[in-house]
Amino acid sequence: MDFSESAFRACEEANRFKWMFANEARVLCSDDDISRSNQKALGIHAADEADVLAKIKEKISGFNLPLSMEKGKWKTVLENYVEKNAPSEIFLGVYPEKTKNASFTHAWALKLAKQLSVPVLGWTPKASGQVKEILLPFDTTPHSREKLYYGILMAKKFGARLHLLILNAHTARDVVSNLRSAALQIEDYTVRNGVAYWLEERAAKNIARDTIAYIEEKNIDLMINMTEMEHSFEEIFKGPYAMQIAEKVNIPVLWVPSRVSGIMTEVNI
Repeated sequence: MDFSESAFRACEEANRFKWMFANEARVLCSDDDISRSNQKALGIHAADEADVLAKIKEKISGFNLPLSMEKGKWKTVLENYVEKNAPSEIFLGVYPEKTKNASFTHAWALKLAKQLSVPVLGWTPKASGQVKEILLPFDTTPHSREKLYYGILMAKKFGARLHLLILNAHTARDVVSNLRSAALQIEDYTVRNGVAYWLEERAAKNIARDTIAYIEEKNIDLMINMTEMEHSFEEIFKGPYAMQIAEKVNIPVLWVPSRVSGIMTEVNI
């Protein structure tokens, strides 16, 4: 909770997810420059830490979420919290990269998920809250299929449709063949779990650009993406594809760090 508009939206969604997935949730606050600046913008003038927490409780009184305040910069605070409590996910209120004076962005959420090895759900303030169309872009990297576990879980809870987008950036026959074999396994796992889906293969000249184009074309509500994606010569100039996507996407994204073996016959989490 950094007192930004996106943080309060993330808090609202975290509360909804808590009830849907029967998990515990906690609001973690940090007494740092970002938080103090956002408090001032909201007209919150607190005498001490207890007063800050009391004012947050007023704003999120309907959520019934426990609060805790930590001293220090956000990255350090979250690192310490993850080490002590091992949360299954982090909800983070983010703004699109182009937003002026954005405190947290998808790029920051991506880095956080990668560094802490914890899935981070970056929620944007203008997101409607409905989750009906979920995008899972797949590539040739060994861990790409791990995100399917989270996709199935959310599709069942929200009654949503999964968009299984196979991004084919290759012409080599063996690579294309392996990618299509993986697509069959992905589809089979999805069918066996009984959720609605749309499977599509697209020749991707630019994975980041084509992923963003798909989001806009299909009116995607939520994307689930790995922190690691394909590598290419283009990355030398533009950065990793995951970061390129993070810098352009303006919908909620669940960033999933790689966790399991790359040798997978089906999704094993």
